[in-house]
Amino acid sequence: MQECEGVEYIQMNWLRWIMTFPEHERIIYAKNPLDRVICQLKFPTILKIETDTPSEFQDLVRKEFPGYEPKHDHQIKVHGIINEINSETSEVLEKSTSKRHMFTSLDKNWQISLAKNFVALTCFNYERWEVFKERLDFVTEKVIQIYEPAIYTRVGLRYIDVFNRSNIGLEKYEWNDLLEPYVLGLLSEPKLGSTISACGSAYEMPLDNGYGSVRIATSFVNHLETSEICYMVDSDFWMENLQLERIDEQLEYFHIEASRLIQWMIKDKLHRAMEPESL
Repeated sequence: MQECEGVEYIQMNWLRWIMTFPEHERIIYAKNPLDRVICQLKFPTILKIETDTPSEFQDLVRKEFPGYEPKHDHQIKVHGIINEINSETSEVLEKSTSKRHMFTSLDKNWQISLAKNFVALTCFNYERWEVFKERLDFVTEKVIQIYEPAIYTRVGLRYIDVFNRSNIGLEKYEWNDLLEPYVLGLLSEPKLGSTISACGSAYEMPLDNGYGSVRIATSFVNHLETSEICYMVDSDFWMENLQLERIDEQLEYFHIEASRLIQWMIKDKLHRAMEPESL
C-alpha cells in the first residue's frame, strides 16, 4: 500500500511540472541563426487533394507562388514501424506512396506543401513573425476556401536554428562558452567537450497552457560548403485537435514560447554576437 501511494505521489508531482520558458524582451537578431521556420496544419484526409490536380488552388496562389513541382513520398511498413524507403527488404509488410504538391515563391524563400491530410508553409529566410503570419494567413484562407477542412487534427510551428560560430566571429570559443549546460549535456564538461565529434538529444514536454507540447532536438550538423561543425536546435511546438477559429491564438502562443526558448538556451556572449535588436 505504501509503495502504491509513493508512485501516485511521484506521478502527481510530475504532472505539476509543466514547462514554461522565462519571459524575455522580444528581439530580432541581425545575424539570425534561423535556417527555416515551418508551420504545418494537419486535417482529416481530403481525397480530392491527392486524386485531382489542385489547379484551382494554384490559380489562387500562383501570383505569390509561381513555381510548382509534384512530389511522391514512398514509405514502407515493417513490423508496424513506418520508415522512408532506403532499400529493398524482405521484411516489408506494406508499401505506400503519397503525393505532395509543392508551390514555391520566385525567390525560393517560401514554399507551400499541400497533401491529402496537411498543408505546410516553410520560410527559408525568416525576418519576423508578422511577415510569416501574413503569408500563412494567405495560404490557409485558400485551403479553407477550396477544401473546407472541418478541424485541424494537429497544429505545429517548428523553428530550426543553426549556430555557426565563424559567421558571428566566435570560432575561437567552445560550445560551453555560448550555450547553457542544461542544453549541452556532456559538451558542457570543459575537458571532454572539445573531444566530442558527434552529439544528439531529443526531449518532449508539455507547455504551460495545459494542452500544447514542444519537442526539442539538438545535434551537430556540418556546414555544406565549409564542413564546419555547427550546433542545431530544432524546436517543434504542437498541439492536437484545434478548431479553425482558434488557430491565431495558438500560433501566437507558440511564437512567443519559441522566442523565449532560444534566449533561455544561449549565453550572453552568443546573444550579443548575434546583434539583438528590440522590437
